[in-house]
Amino acid sequence: MHIIFATVLIFIALFLFGFLGNAQNSSDTIRIVEDEIDIDYFQNNKRLSFKQLMNLTQRYKEAYQLITKANNLHITGVCFDVVGGFLVGYAAGYAIGKTIVRNIVDMKTFLPLLGTGIVLVGIGVGFEVGANSKAKKGIAVYNQSLKQKNTTHLEVGFYPNVMVVKINF
Repeated sequence: MHIIFATVLIFIALFLFGFLGNAQNSSDTIRIVEDEIDIDYFQNNKRLSFKQLMNLTQRYKEAYQLITKANNLHITGVCFDVVGGFLVGYAAGYAIGKTIVRNIVDMKTFLPLLGTGIVLVGIGVGFEVGANSKAKKGIAVYNQSLKQKNTTHLEVGFYPNVMVVKINF
């Protein structure tokens, strides 16, 4: 009777070990895809925004903090880029309009607009580079946390008249 009970317990333990070992798929990790212009973040072949990255990393404190900082830098960079882009566009429109109407561009107005716009876009790009750097670190921490959480340990102990099966995951 004890042999049958022990055999059934071992089969149940092995079944649970196999089931729990696959509880966290490697497809839950976040991939970083870089090209010449942009950096994208993917999970299960779906592109993720910074807001989605923040939602995914909430359970992992260090990763969440890094992604939150990255999001703040991203928002700041976008603000600088929008204002700088507007000024560059306004300066270009001003120069085109003045050239068409009078064949003369007032450099006292054109150059400060253009220069300020270029500087602001440069500052925005700097914030974006910082945001991507923080996001990469946060994703690395998140993926590492998934690997650590994905480990399953099975311990079997035999004592007089008792068999103990312990599963940690």
